[in-house]
Amino acid sequence: MIPRLGFGTWGLTTEAELMVDSALKLGYRLIDTASAYANEREVGKALATSGVPRWQLTICTKFPVEFAGKEWEVLDFSLVSLQLEYLDVWLLHAPMPARELVRTLEVMREARAVGHVRRLGVSNFSIQQLDWVKRSLGFYPDLNQSFFPLGSTLSTTIDSHRRRGIVPMAHSPFHEQNRLLTAHSEPKVHETILSAYLRAEVPVVFGSRSPAHLATNLEVFRRLTKSR
Repeated sequence: MIPRLGFGTWGLTTEAELMVDSALKLGYRLIDTASAYANEREVGKALATSGVPRWQLTICTKFPVEFAGKEWEVLDFSLVSLQLEYLDVWLLHAPMPARELVRTLEVMREARAVGHVRRLGVSNFSIQQLDWVKRSLGFYPDLNQSFFPLGSTLSTTIDSHRRRGIVPMAHSPFHEQNRLLTAHSEPKVHETILSAYLRAEVPVVFGSRSPAHLATNLEVFRRLTKSR
């Protein structure tokens, strides 16, 4: 089971260790990073010193499309940097040309088969692109992390993923596009947005440079969860 609320480390460099440490101490158990973020070492340091049992953690990182053909080397670097024996989730960071896409996903599937990766996924793929993967490779990714805007299309988009056996994971929940859909002021806007994703049963990852924001969002999420 993937935790419903996670901490994303996009944009964090040297402060990533401190922020991940803060997130773990508060109770976050889903941590999202990427090779392209150049902070896997810092994230790994925080994980190693957290004292949180490995089985409680869901660690997600992403393969950068510009390194197509070097999948195993990148995976090894990620595992060493994160100080892990396996990844809970390994995502292809973005769509890529067809030939490279097929080869990269085949290697990622091999990594899952030998136990280096628990879940294989993609990021920022459309339903049409996911269907192309199925036609070309015979399987759907386990997960698609993308920006799923709130509003009238959210339910349809989420249902389209689930019918295909794909877990939708939302990044950038507090994007301006979502903020414009509510007239509430802070912190009510965060509560409104988190509540919408919670009702849709969609895991969410968000970024922050403030431990206080981490604590506030987790408190809101827990309150919403209890009230359901």
